[in-house]
Amino acid sequence: MPAKKTTERPIKTEKAQEFQTVYSNSVQIDQSPWDVRLRMGQIQAATQEEVVVSELVYVYMSPQHAKAFSEILSQVVAKWEQRHGTIPPLSAEEVAKTEH
Repeated sequence: MPAKKTTERPIKTEKAQEFQTVYSNSVQIDQSPWDVRLRMGQIQAATQEEVVVSELVYVYMSPQHAKAFSEILSQVVAKWEQRHGTIPPLSAEEVAKTEH
């Protein structure tokens, strides 16, 4: 069976009326058989006892879209590192401050 031929189509994007830009330094990932959910927020405070995160937005996607997103994100990070150098991993202390 011949491979299915796909054609690249230009993608036209338009910002929705409720469009907003969000900065997130905290992402929690949940999954179900039907979707993957990214809970994105900002860390407001971090102590030895707790981390306080202000949740800003939930992003839901199908497992298929999550896989494609993961692959594209890996490519983007690899290109960033080629241009700017290796991104160092968080230290154990930094991870301990943000784990929850």
